[in-house]
Amino acid sequence: RLTDQVKAMSETDPNYKTLVAKRIELENQKKDYLKKLLDKHPNSLFTNFKYSGQNPILRTDIPKEKQVFQYRADFWKNVNFSDRRLLRTPMIGTKLTRFYKELTVQHPDSIIASSKELMALCKTNKEYFMVFVNWVMTTYEPGKSTLMDAESVFAQMATNYFTLDQAFWSDTTEINFIQKRAMEMSASLVGKDAPNVVSTDQNGKSQELL
Repeated sequence: RLTDQVKAMSETDPNYKTLVAKRIELENQKKDYLKKLLDKHPNSLFTNFKYSGQNPILRTDIPKEKQVFQYRADFWKNVNFSDRRLLRTPMIGTKLTRFYKELTVQHPDSIIASSKELMALCKTNKEYFMVFVNWVMTTYEPGKSTLMDAESVFAQMATNYFTLDQAFWSDTTEINFIQKRAMEMSASLVGKDAPNVVSTDQNGKSQELL
């Protein structure tokens, strides 16, 4: 109710700050309760699921232009990447969708930057790394994604993560196929110069595009 009330009123309203403070107080109470529950039952799937699934508290004590940035920075903070069981819950998929579709600008550069942040968080947790790499590559697969220049995302993910030394879940044949596909895409990405083409004209003279 407090959230709905805050959304419906102007920041100049005399009651605005009071309601925001009450909402933050309730959010902190919930956060403290879940932390105590986790401390008491650290191995419980339920407590790990509830604690990891929390959304960050929106920081109202910082300028508005920094609030979303901080929210994104805190988004995965509570997730226990050492608990593999969470991958079998809907929570991880929900967070992935929100992180990429709501908190990341749908532009290749932004998606690639978000991916670098996320992969760094789970680099040592192989099952999460596997799920996240495949999720991003499937979500932004060229020909299936509506993103302009999805090839950039696919090529970056393949080049940096779907490699022989990291894609432990795949075999050499598939990895080489993905790498070849990424290399072909990289040659003609949006905004980059196309590769030169050299051929022979009808007079037998060599010609090139550049």
